[in-house]
Amino acid sequence: MAQTNLKQFISTGKAEKVFIFPGSKQHDEFNRLVSGEFGGKILGRGESAAMVHARFEGGIVASNNLSDVKPYCELHRLPTTTATQIMVDAVSLDRLTFEKADQIWRQMIEEDRWMPYPDFQSAWDDEFLAKQEIASTFDSTEADD
Repeated sequence: MAQTNLKQFISTGKAEKVFIFPGSKQHDEFNRLVSGEFGGKILGRGESAAMVHARFEGGIVASNNLSDVKPYCELHRLPTTTATQIMVDAVSLDRLTFEKADQIWRQMIEEDRWMPYPDFQSAWDDEFLAKQEIASTFDSTEADD
């Protein structure tokens, strides 16, 4: 998300800027993650900040690179999500049009963000249909009871 878009989003009150203060346990944990002291892998500053905030303040870790955040999130039982999951859910709940989701997806790829699918249609086909399959499985097992 571009810096101006982020500032605009924060101004709506739907998100807030938070800080990790030097000398705090959050700061120590952040340093541990970005220096590679956790699991021997150096993690990015953004994902490290998100995980530390979620651990100490509560929240969900959103990342398109779950392989990097998974060990830490599993250890501390932190819920995770991805941009794909967020966008598929937003479209399925009519919070975002399919066309707008596709536009956002293309923009993220143009900004050299790694995305797990080449386009939103592929993400929708894979993720939404998988959710429908899972839901129908639960529905059929409840009917058996």
